[in-house]
Amino acid sequence: MHPRSLALLARKGIPTTGLHSKSLDAIDMAPDVVITVCDSAAGETCTAYLEGTMRAHWG
Repeated sequence: MHPRSLALLARKGIPTTGLHSKSLDAIDMAPDVVITVCDSAAGETCTAYLEGTMRAHWG
């Protein structure tokens, strides 16, 4: 996880022990919303797993 993300969570008193990034294959549920945040991700095709999921892009 990004050090600044961990620092923010620590400042808010949210424990971070054991937290780590996960692939979509490791998640048992479909997300409600997917937001892409890099310019190279805009317009890429999402996997079938995300069919019907609301998507937005923040460039």
